[in-house]
Amino acid sequence: MSPVRGQPPRPQLCQIISFQVGFLVAATISFAVLSFIGEPVGRSAIGIVPPLVRPYIVGSILLTALMLDLTDIAGKRQHALLSCKRQTPKRIAMDLGMHRAALAWGLDAGLGFTTYRMSTIYWVVALSALLSLAPWWIGAVYALGFLVPLAVAWLAGFAISGSSSPSRIAEICGARVRPARLLGAVVIGAIIGDYLSSMLGAF
Repeated sequence: MSPVRGQPPRPQLCQIISFQVGFLVAATISFAVLSFIGEPVGRSAIGIVPPLVRPYIVGSILLTALMLDLTDIAGKRQHALLSCKRQTPKRIAMDLGMHRAALAWGLDAGLGFTTYRMSTIYWVVALSALLSLAPWWIGAVYALGFLVPLAVAWLAGFAISGSSSPSRIAEICGARVRPARLLGAVVIGAIIGDYLSSMLGAF
């Protein structure tokens, strides 16, 4: 949120929308490509692995992701272990202008594997797409899980501070990394719980 700090609400809104459009497009397309590439691989793998073993493989993937996130949180790591140690360079704001830079930033962040991640959720979703365990449009769902809270934070900031600095609330939320990462771990834990519940119900 720092690039839009101190700007009037209208330019902030335009730049945030540009970022969100870029993120949504990049995430949707990249996961769709993974799904397309992985479809024959996923079908072959699913055909080789016995049906009774498949649920345990998926459960193991989810449990590994949860353990990695909890280890990162306990070790106070700044980002997920399985993460590219890179951020979108801020100089693009000077090279491209704020609106196009926001779009480029969203495209870069939406790809997922080109910048650092705060949770292993990205890799769980990516592997699910690659192994045909999720639909091709799962990237849009992943993107909305990131973008909706961002939009809510900006709107809350606008409602509280008006024209002074509506991005401030989003910045405060962004600075609270640990609660956000705990929430990510809770989400993975909830998925595991739901998955185990469905497994037990199948027996």
